[in-house]
Amino acid sequence: MDVLQTEDEQVDQFKQWWAKNGKQVLLGIAIAAALATGIRLWVQYQEGRRMAAAVLYEQVLQAMEKKDNATAMQQGAAVIEQYSGTAYAALSGLVMARLEWEKGEKDAARKRLMWVIEHTGNAELQHVARLRLARLWMADNKLEEAVKLVNQQDAGAFTAAYQFIKGDILLQQGKPQEAQAAFYAVVNDATAVGELHNQAQQRLDDLGAPPPPQPEAKS
Repeated sequence: MDVLQTEDEQVDQFKQWWAKNGKQVLLGIAIAAALATGIRLWVQYQEGRRMAAAVLYEQVLQAMEKKDNATAMQQGAAVIEQYSGTAYAALSGLVMARLEWEKGEKDAARKRLMWVIEHTGNAELQHVARLRLARLWMADNKLEEAVKLVNQQDAGAFTAAYQFIKGDILLQQGKPQEAQAAFYAVVNDATAVGELHNQAQQRLDDLGAPPPPQPEAKS
């Protein structure tokens, strides 16, 4: 007798297996298809939200360019209300904080920046909001509050920017030697280019500091 099953036997076995398991297989296929469709629709929905938020944020910027601050504030509030989970909400918050500060609404501006810090999932925008809020506290001579914001353990690409503000805070506290060390850290930071590097060097020149010590070469 041939050890191999005939085609008819294989068909019969499959029919028996399908009778027992066919419904579960179809259910699994249906669930997988539904999940795939749901994921695709969710991605499309999120992309649609981002695009709509981008269009509205562009209106914020256009209003600013026209010096129409009332419209900029209104449109910015709409971005935050309707698209709070997007980076455009954080960007709108930064714009609105600036306009509020310029209008003399200091508390509102600080609260706005805190909202950005606490709600955005974008680390870069969070750093920008921290640095700006620190500057606002410095403007009111509330240096302890500013220090809390700039003492970051992991600032990444913003390390030089934090060091620069630390230097300015130390100058405002009457600690020129410590400020000098902070500005040295900026000019020796390879990521600090352009205006940030130039301003740090200018601070050192104003302090009468010698040329910055060069980092020790690795052996």
